[in-house]
Formats: sequence, structure tokens, C-alpha cells
Amino acid sequence: MSINLNDFHRILLLSFPIALITGPLLPELIILISIFIYFFKCSIKEIQRDFSNKIFLFLLAFTAYIFVVGFISFASQKSIISSIFFFRFPLFSIIFFKFLNTDLKFRKLFLYILLSIFVFLFVDSTIQSIIKKNIFGLELTVQRASSLFGDELILGSYTLKLSPILFGLLFLYYKEINKFFILIIPISIVTIILSGERSAFISSFILLMLIFFLVDFNKKKYLVSGIFIVFFIILNSQVFKERFIYDLKKKFILGQEYFYLPYEYSGFIFSSIEQFKNNPIIGGGVRSFRVNCEKTLLKLDAYNPNLKNNQQIKFIDQVVKGKCSTHPHNIILEFISELGSIGLIFIFYKFYFIIINYFFYLRKNKKKYDLLNISNMIFILSPLIISFPILPSGSFFNNWNLSLYFLNVAFLMYAVSNKRI
Repeated sequence: MSINLNDFHRILLLSFPIALITGPLLPELIILISIFIYFFKCSIKEIQRDFSNKIFLFLLAFTAYIFVVGFISFASQKSIISSIFFFRFPLFSIIFFKFLNTDLKFRKLFLYILLSIFVFLFVDSTIQSIIKKNIFGLELTVQRASSLFGDELILGSYTLKLSPILFGLLFLYYKEINKFFILIIPISIVTIILSGERSAFISSFILLMLIFFLVDFNKKKYLVSGIFIVFFIILNSQVFKERFIYDLKKKFILGQEYFYLPYEYSGFIFSSIEQFKNNPIIGGGVRSFRVNCEKTLLKLDAYNPNLKNNQQIKFIDQVVKGKCSTHPHNIILEFISELGSIGLIFIFYKFYFIIINYFFYLRKNKKKYDLLNISNMIFILSPLIISFPILPSGSFFNNWNLSLYFLNVAFLMYAVSNKRI
């Protein structure tokens, strides 16, 4: 039985969330092959029609901007390469959106693939937390479950960034699936708790609360039972106590009457601000933070009159002399340091666009509890939920993170396109 090019393309895209578990290489290959197939099989008129999508045009403008900034700043070779090839991610979004919009079978298959992945990760991470090894013998890392990700502690991040897609698809096909599948929503939070990723937990909990207030009473009973399970695990979880309570206390510098920033991130915050001051309009270029972090901290005047002498010494050791990173661990800080004020305009417009479209569906959903509207609202919020601006985060311009982010953008495109239906 032969497989035509379109079937192969569908299989390739359906395998994308599985490929993401293996690391950045396979997702990159899928994106590049997918782009090649798209241009090979589509006519010029079809491509022109696809490229007229307003979200895609906005992403092209953003791509052009970081390309220009990359060449002006010339921060590093890695920065230039990242800027040049960034266009592949918006292209991937429009290709994935095309399948979502035209292929009903594709959407259903993607739902069942995500369900299978989430159930497996929950079972595997639970086993790993209890017996200190997962199904394949991978050991627990610093008391945090990582399942198939091994030494990479990104299980929570992976689960969070696919959760809005899975939850949205669950409501889209709610009438056609087993109602107990809704329990996967609170169960996914358990997986994130076991991973010990604090930002992922907060974001997922916000998403859970939004869903809870959107659905009607009949569906809430499944969510409520699931939420009780989550709270029971939270109260009895050593990982939660260590990562979410004890560890957080250690990460804050306390004065007599003052509450200071967590010292783990203070150096990143101060360095980002200093880098922004040096290039307030266009920033230093994509992935320039790693180049400029140390030299901006060394020039920083870290004297704080509100700190006692011993606290001042500790502050300087942990901030000014502290270890730099490849990124500032927050999307807003990353944008102001690497893309400047114009970069902030792009990200704030994104927030505005998401909120406006969310309230469009919220007005439609009022007192109706329409499943399609709920599904679309989750898809629309997904890029905001997975890159929440006030929480610590991984680098926005990390290829693995971009792959997940632009997958969510494809579902945003799908939800916005439904406004015309």
C-alpha cells in the first residue's frame, strides 16, 4: 500500500509532539522537511492565499525585524544564524494551521496522540517518583521526575506547552469522546508537580482555573474530582514542599523591612536593564544576552543602602559576581535586552491581540457554555499561557521552545479563523 505525499506530510506533523521528547534535532528535521514538502506540493496561488493570513504577516514582520537587528548588532555568529533562519518557525505554523483547518481526521488523530503521550508521562513519572526509576530504568534526578527526558528537567515545560492544545481539542471533540478523558486536565498538573517546575505549575494552575470558570456544571464535576486529587497530591508531595516552599524561601534576600528579588535571578534582571540602557531602541540582537551579561554586571553599582553589611556582601557575591546565563529567564527581560523597545511593541501587540480575541469568544460564550467557543478560547490563550510574562521561563529563542511555541501559534490561527464561521 503506497503512501502519497500528503499522507506522508500528515504523518510527519502528527509525529511532532513525539519527536519533541527526543530533543531539538528531530523536530528541526520535521520542520525543514515539512517546509520543503509544502513548497513542492502547493501552487503559487495557494501559497499566496496562505501567506495572506494576518497572524502570519505579523510574524513575518517580526522575523524581518530580528533579521535586521541581528545584522546591525552583530553580537555573535550564533546570533546572526538564529536571526537568518528564524523564518522557518512562522512557516511551520502556517503549514500546521493548514492541516488543522482542512483536515478533520488530522485534528482527531492529534488529540489521541497527545492523550496517549500525557497518560504515559503521568504513569511513567509517577513510577519514577515512587521507585526512583522510570519504566526504562532512568533514575530520578535531584528528587524531580523527568520521565523520558532523562537529565533534562523539562518534563513540566513540555507538559505545560502542550496542555492548552490537548485541553482545547478535548472540548472540541467532547461529545465524541469518553467523558472521563476530561480527567487528563488535572492529571497533567500532577505530572508538572512531580517534575518540580514552579513556573509550569503556576501557568498550568491558571489555565485550569480559567477552564473551570468557562465550563458548565455537568463538566465541572469531572474537573472538581480531579482538582481534589491534585490537592491531595500537593499536600502529600515531598517534591512540592521542597521545590515550592522550602527552596523558594532560600532564594529571597530579606532585609528588616524589605522584600528583595530572588537572588538566583537578580543578576539576570539587573543585566537585562543595563543592556536595555545600552541599546534602548533595538536591543543587542537575538541571543546577545549571553555575550553581554557578565560585562554589564561587572560595571554595575550594586550598593544598596537598605542592606546590612553582611547582606550587602552576600548580595554582591550572588548578583555581581554571580554566574551569568545564556538568557535572563523571563520573556520580557529577554525582549528588552535583545530586541529593545521595538521588540516590546511586538510582544505587547501580541498580548493585545490575544486578549481582544479572547473576549470576542467570551462574549459569545456567555451563559451558553458552547464547547466550540471554550475550545477556541483555550487555543487563543495558549501562546500567552506558555510564555507568561511575569514568570521565570526558558529562553524564547531556544529552538526547542520555539518549536513548541509556534505549534501553539498554529492553534491560535485556527481559533481566530473560526471567528468567520
